[in-house]
Amino acid sequence: MGLDFMRHNALYEISHKDGFENIVRMVDRSYLGRNPITGPLIRQFPPLKSLRMIANFDEDIELNGLGYASHEFLKTLQFGLSSEGAILPELKAQGSPLIVISTHQGLIEPIYISALLEREDSYIIAGMENHRYGGNLTKHLLPVRPSKFAGEKRSVLYGPQMTTEEIQKMNEESLQTASERVASGSMLTIFPWGGRGEETGEWYTGLGRIIYNIPLNQRGKTRILPIYFSGHDRASLKELIQELLLYGKPKQERNVLARIGAAPFLDELVESYDDPHAIINSIRVFFLNQFSPKI
Repeated sequence: MGLDFMRHNALYEISHKDGFENIVRMVDRSYLGRNPITGPLIRQFPPLKSLRMIANFDEDIELNGLGYASHEFLKTLQFGLSSEGAILPELKAQGSPLIVISTHQGLIEPIYISALLEREDSYIIAGMENHRYGGNLTKHLLPVRPSKFAGEKRSVLYGPQMTTEEIQKMNEESLQTASERVASGSMLTIFPWGGRGEETGEWYTGLGRIIYNIPLNQRGKTRILPIYFSGHDRASLKELIQELLLYGKPKQERNVLARIGAAPFLDELVESYDDPHAIINSIRVFFLNQFSPKI
């Protein structure tokens, strides 16, 4: 069950094989794709060109690493990424335990963060449907799913249909794995509002549980890095998606600003680790104070 369920469930395997990069390869190997006349025409079909961009990104992760591939993918999408505030050199060091908490207005904040931190020991708490972006990126994802989707028949690209118990088991395993990764010196990214949208309302309770499960001797060594992104929203990303579907490439440059907050150690923020909800409240106040009145 849990992560093992995801890896071995037949529907998940089908959806994983139908991920974007494999759809491109399947078309290339088809009769029309191999035909010297129809092949070039098919490869210029805008939606397929867009899928090929994602496939190339996934292959680049395997060849050159997540940080380099993220830089190149942003160039391909014509995103200019700048930052306000310094990232301490030790935060980019492999083996330095770090939890990144970030706003999440669009689709590709994980790519921004990977480009900024350039760490290969990076893991991301993400909706399980994100496996469709590629097998090599998936290695960096820890899948979660809201229990409200239990029993829902969704597209296979969103993963298998799961019961409430299966979702809870998967979520528990991902949160425990996240704690273990941080404790071993890795970097973890989490979007505390639990998904894409406005930065209002309650935070994802999993953040408190992740920190709660980090061993005592590692909490004082773990830093929290808040990042606030501006310069894009769901409307601008909708425009980008329309451009990719119509033209197979972006038609304009877009600029994104990453506001980098201070990066204190957990022990400097959290007075008591006894209650996961109290942990969240301490970090939430810190995050909001870093960027107020921008939020």
